Amino acid sequence: MLSASWRRLALRAKPVSSAVPKTSQILLNRNLNKLSNTTTIRYSSSSGNVTREIVSQALRSIGSKRESQQWLKLFSSAQTFCVLKVGGAIIQENLEDLCRSLKFLLELGLTPVLVHGAGPQLNRLLEEAGVEPQFSEGIRITDAKTLGVARKLFLEENLKLTDKLDQLGVATRSLSGVFMADYLDEEK
Repeated sequence: MLSASWRRLALRAKPVSSAVPKTSQILLNRNLNKLSNTTTIRYSSSSGNVTREIVSQALRSIGSKRESQQWLKLFSSAQTFCVLKVGGAIIQENLEDLCRSLKFLLELGLTPVLVHGAGPQLNRLLEEAGVEPQFSEGIRITDAKTLGVARKLFLEENLKLTDKLDQLGVATRSLSGVFMADYLDEEK
C-alpha cells in the first residue's frame, strides 16, 4: 500500500494534475488507496505521459496486467475526428483562413475530415464554356459533359487545398471517389 505521505504528495501535485483531464484526476483520486502494485508515482513533463501513467496505474489496480495493456492500447490509439463540409465559395474566397483553422483543429488534437464542394467554380467554368447550369429544386442537374468538367475541377480545387495545407506544415491525404452518386429520379 502507498503510505499516507505518498498519497498526500500525489494529491498535492497541482502543476502536473492541472494538465491532466478532470476524468483522469478523479480516476487517480479514487484509485490511490487501491494501488498496491507500486510504491512510487512517476510524473513527467508531458501531459500525455502523465495521463497515460495515471490511467496505467489505475488499471493495474483494478485488473490484470494483460487487461490493462489491452485498455491502454485501445485508448492510446483512439483519435477524435471531426467531419466538416465546406462549400466551394470558402475555398475560393477564404482558403488561407480555412487552412489555418484546419491546422488549429489538428493542434487541438482533432483529426478533421474535410468534404468540400466547388459549386461557384463549376458555375464559372460552365459559363465560360457556354453551358448554362440546370437546377431542379436547388439541386444541380449534371449531364455527361458537366460531369467531366466537374471531376477535373474538383481535383484541381482539392489540389489547391492540399498544397496550401502542405505549405502550413499540415500532412494531408486526398481521397477522391469516396462518395458515388446515383440518380434521385432518372426520369427527370
